[in-house]
Amino acid sequence: MNDAIAFVQTPKDIAKLMISLISENKKIQKNISILDTGCGKGIFLKGLQEA
Repeated sequence: MNDAIAFVQTPKDIAKLMISLISENKKIQKNISILDTGCGKGIFLKGLQEA
């Protein structure tokens, strides 16, 4: 049996949408915690830095 490990990257448009939702909530809340359990290629982290 061949156990393959797959990597599925979140599309940039979905990451941008999720980051925009975080940005909207940040206007209401002062502190927000974010856990990116599968950092992958860092799309969320790069997007958060830009935001």
